[in-house]
Amino acid sequence: MPSFFKRPVLIAALIALGVGIFLSYRINLFPPLPQREVVITPPPTEPKPIVLQQGPFKCPSTESFCQKGAAVKKGDPLYAVFDGQMSTVTSTLPAEYNNEKITTIYLDNEERGLRAVYYVQGEIADTNPKAVEEGEKIGSAGEKMTYYQASLVFSIIKNYPEGEKLALTQKDFK
Repeated sequence: MPSFFKRPVLIAALIALGVGIFLSYRINLFPPLPQREVVITPPPTEPKPIVLQQGPFKCPSTESFCQKGAAVKKGDPLYAVFDGQMSTVTSTLPAEYNNEKITTIYLDNEERGLRAVYYVQGEIADTNPKAVEEGEKIGSAGEKMTYYQASLVFSIIKNYPEGEKLALTQKDFK
């Protein structure tokens, strides 16, 4: 007989431990961990062919902004750079930025897989979601924003899951 079985105290301790574990799970002292729900957010639309995402685009403001990189002045017009669905969101920045209200204009063209984003502090023609045409005036630039140190911040984003921004040059605008 092995020496293990010759120690009755050790055997009794192992049996008591086994019974204790069994009873603790039986009366739910250790409830099972909850299952986590996995949420996968799909991209807004399917990625589109790159040829649909190329310019030239309508300039979002004055010609000097697109051709020379000049600053947009208060009152300068803002234009839709392509046909699409326009929506706006207004947010207030923290006190360190003078509680500025900044409007973000989103212009989405699902057929081309593009999104144009304008950050501005000016007047917007219509803040309700609506369809706009390329070249349509959508608002006017306001004062220089403290946070961005500009009157207009503009970008075009390709519709890929990673949302790659287009590197824009003068050649990309009409």
